[in-house]
Amino acid sequence: MMGEVGGGEGFDILESHGVPTFRFPEDAVTALAQLTRYGAWRSAPQGTYLRFKDARRGEAQAILRRATATLAGGAPAGDGIPRQEAAVWLAPLDSYALLDAYGIRTAPTRFARSAEEAAEAAQALGLPVALKLSSTTITHKSDVQGVQLGLNSAAAVNAGFARIEKALAALGRRNEMDGVLVQPMARNGLEMVLGMTHDPQFGPVLMTGLGGTYLELFRDVQFALQPVTDREIAQMVDRLRSRPILDGYRGEPARDVDALHETLARLSQLVEENPQVREMDLNPMMLFPKGEGGLVVDARIRAAPSDAYQEYVIASLEE
Repeated sequence: MMGEVGGGEGFDILESHGVPTFRFPEDAVTALAQLTRYGAWRSAPQGTYLRFKDARRGEAQAILRRATATLAGGAPAGDGIPRQEAAVWLAPLDSYALLDAYGIRTAPTRFARSAEEAAEAAQALGLPVALKLSSTTITHKSDVQGVQLGLNSAAAVNAGFARIEKALAALGRRNEMDGVLVQPMARNGLEMVLGMTHDPQFGPVLMTGLGGTYLELFRDVQFALQPVTDREIAQMVDRLRSRPILDGYRGEPARDVDALHETLARLSQLVEENPQVREMDLNPMMLFPKGEGGLVVDARIRAAPSDAYQEYVIASLEE
């Protein structure tokens, strides 16, 4: 309804009979467009919530309870901090074990407290290797030069360990170094990122996109509310601006998109069945050429002690 004369009365008559009213045609077109999108969403197939029977939920629960045991008492009474907000970052090997319990492939990893132990681990795993800082207080390893890549001899491993020590000492943080993680180098993989966080309003939110150095450069990521169906997982991946890269671009091999879909489904199940998990950052996951799968080479997971509601959810799942 356009025009000022009689507009108010006309609006009242239409609205009293449940007729949507707009003062300008642009608003009406916008509303029709949103109705069209909503109708398409409602009429589309819902998809399937995938559940993998090989998931070892009991093992995952044991890892989380052990990791959060020191926080089990919650925040002191009267300090105003909700108990569920007291959370802890899992030790790296615990993070890998938690992922493994849900069938998510991770790189073979060994912990070493000294350069000598790191060199021995490198020989056992096979050269070349990567060294990564292991610390319960430093979560962003690359910010403190805590990642050494492509070390192809025992001498190179010793030198890499020394470089990490020296960089931390220069920052006055050498005492925060527990040791290093030793992993064989993953070749020919496209770096992807997978993760989840808790939105204050909507709860767990799943995420995927280009990872590694591409993450901050392009910020090409997509999100979906938990739990996600196989259809929603495919849509997350297909909406990425970098989607053509996964199909092979300018001579690059096509990537194992099916493995990415399955990993996201397994991650969704992990989050759904373990409400103590508050945040996850799997960056990078190396996505190999089609048919070769994917491999998580770095993982950060934050967990909180379970509250009464979470214990109810866990008990229901176990039943």
